[in-house]
Formats: sequence, structure tokens, C-alpha cells
Amino acid sequence: MSRTYPPFCKCIYCGSYDEKLTREHIIPFSLGGNLVLPAASCEACADVTKRIEQKVAQDTYGIHRAYTLAPSRRKKHRHQETLARKVQVQGVDFNGNSVTALVPVQELPRLPMAVELMPPKLLLPGRPDNDGQEVKLHCEPLEDDPKFTALRDKLNWSSVSVRSPSVDPVKFMRVLAKIAHSFTCAEIPERNFRAPLPSIILGTGGELGHYIGGFSPQLPQRQDALWITHREIDDRNYLVVEISLHFFDRLPRYQVISGII
Repeated sequence: MSRTYPPFCKCIYCGSYDEKLTREHIIPFSLGGNLVLPAASCEACADVTKRIEQKVAQDTYGIHRAYTLAPSRRKKHRHQETLARKVQVQGVDFNGNSVTALVPVQELPRLPMAVELMPPKLLLPGRPDNDGQEVKLHCEPLEDDPKFTALRDKLNWSSVSVRSPSVDPVKFMRVLAKIAHSFTCAEIPERNFRAPLPSIILGTGGELGHYIGGFSPQLPQRQDALWITHREIDDRNYLVVEISLHFFDRLPRYQVISGII
């Protein structure tokens, strides 16, 4: 469901009242976002969020988006370019030799990739501050994808190995923070909460693992892409945004602490 909120009239990240405030797609347009918060980001902050969104949309999920014809500012042309691009694959020929070849992306099997995170530390009372933020990456081809057999037969190899797309977990988590923060600003009056995420989004500080995470065990996506709840922990009240990125159904449901009441 698409929706445009009333204009925010100041930057939700740095607080400036720039005359050239831009609109924010709460979930990035490239990841299927259709909620818009107008007049919500100055040009400098918009440039930062644009860069991290492009990293996730193009580098990590670019091939998946091309296969599924996901929304793109350049329409079908970007997807055509992505699918036509050649990448290197490795394998073993029938003589047991290691071999490589360049093949078009459109001939590769799909590689569903999911970034799984531990729950935010603030939602796990008693969790040590120094235990790190565990990040798991799952990238396994679909078992029934006929492109594996077709590619192996075309190259006349006994086996084929395809590299997964690149992923930057920090930028991915910053995109989750951007989604949660902008949704909270759109839904909750600003005076009613303290926002801990802007410094994380802009890359100027903040502990990602305290506020951003997934679930353990993994919970499935919700029908609603975004859902905001209140959570009381140790006599403090937090706003928690649950995020289901529907552009890729194998992703877990994420949770981000977006406000402290």
C-alpha cells in the first residue's frame, strides 16, 4: 500500500531546515518502498543515505532485482545491463583440471542471500556488551534451478562454482536503521521520543548491535512491511520497528530500536 505522509519540514537526520529538503522513501524505492515522507532530508544527508542504499540495492541484491524486475529509476535498462554483464565462474573439467570462464549474469543460477543478525542488545537484558554482533550470511542456490545443469553442460565441465554477490553488513544495518528511523518520524510525533539512530545512519558513531538486529531463531516476514511497537525493558520504554523487506522473501524479519521514550 502506497502512502505519502504530511511534509516533515526539517531534516530527520541532522535537524537542519535546509531550503532544499528532499522527500524520503521510507523503504528505499529500489527495495520496493512505497511510503514517502516529504521534505524530510537535507541534500547532504540525502547523499549519505543514497550511497548506502545503492550499495545494498546494486551490489548485494542487484542480480536478484534484475531477475525479478524490481523497481529501478532507470526502469528496465539497468536490469538489462546487469543481466548482460559477464562475471567469472570457476569449475572443474572432466580431466580434473581447475578452470575459469566468463559468462553472462543471465546464465547464472539465482543465489538467494540473507543477512541474519542477532537481536539488538537492548532487547536482551544481561547480554554482555563485549560479545560482539554476530552476522550470518546465507547464500545457497535453489536446488531445483536448472541453470546449474545448463551452465555445466554449456561449458562442458564436471562441476561449476559460482561466487555470491558482495555484501557489506554494516551498510545493510545502516539501511535498516534508516528505514526504522524515517518510519518512526512519520508515525510518532517528534517531541514524544529521543532518536538514537541518526549518527548510525550518517556513519558518525553509535553501536549498531545495540539497536539493530534480526531474530534468533529467525521469524518469518509479516504481511505489513513495517510495524511499530512499544517495549518496556528495565523500566525504560522503547519504540521498536519490525521490518519485512518483501522484495526478497528469504530475508528474516528485522527489528530496530528507533526511539527511547
